[in-house]
Amino acid sequence: MNCLFGNSRLLKGMNWTRKVWQMQSKEYYSYRFTASTILKASSGFRPLSSNFCQKHTTAATEYTEDTFIPVYKFNHIRITRVISRLKIYQTILTVVLVPFSVYCHNIGEMSPLSTTTTCGIAGLGCTMLYIMSHFIRNFICIIYMNKQQDTVKIAHLTFWGRRRDMYVPLSQVVPLSELPDNESDVYQRFYRYDTKHKMYYSIKLGTILDQTRFYKIFGVTL
Repeated sequence: MNCLFGNSRLLKGMNWTRKVWQMQSKEYYSYRFTASTILKASSGFRPLSSNFCQKHTTAATEYTEDTFIPVYKFNHIRITRVISRLKIYQTILTVVLVPFSVYCHNIGEMSPLSTTTTCGIAGLGCTMLYIMSHFIRNFICIIYMNKQQDTVKIAHLTFWGRRRDMYVPLSQVVPLSELPDNESDVYQRFYRYDTKHKMYYSIKLGTILDQTRFYKIFGVTL
């Protein structure tokens, strides 16, 4: 009887081992099939060609510093940049100073005249700086021209006092000879045929770096 019970246990153990092996083999083949399927499917995808990358980088590298030659430069770029950024600090000072002055007036630490004077000076200074900043943002600091002589690059300041470049076709620039401005004036106006927006530059306060290209752009010889 013990022998029979021992044999039955042995048979059950063998059956259990066979089932475990079958389950493992199914999982192995299932994994193998899945991996091979993924490899076959991924083999159909090809990497992006170099033409695609070149196509999207050409627009960014179309205009480089090497292809443009300086023609005109304003001599006081640092001063205009300081004035353009000064309005930001003046605005912060006004926002802090005016409420503080009103608070001191309410608690009796400042007279009405002092409070009014402080608020008036702060507001007037902030307003004047914003008016000057509007003029500076439309003031040309540097003028470039490409080697093909068909595009003009204009460098000017933004609202935050940072540099911004603008590319204008030469055919859209209105020559100075067609404007009532004089070369001896403090500043000259820069017009384009395709827009009514005007900018400014100063021959008197600037330096012409290339006479030939300057004549090509504005049609005058200095």
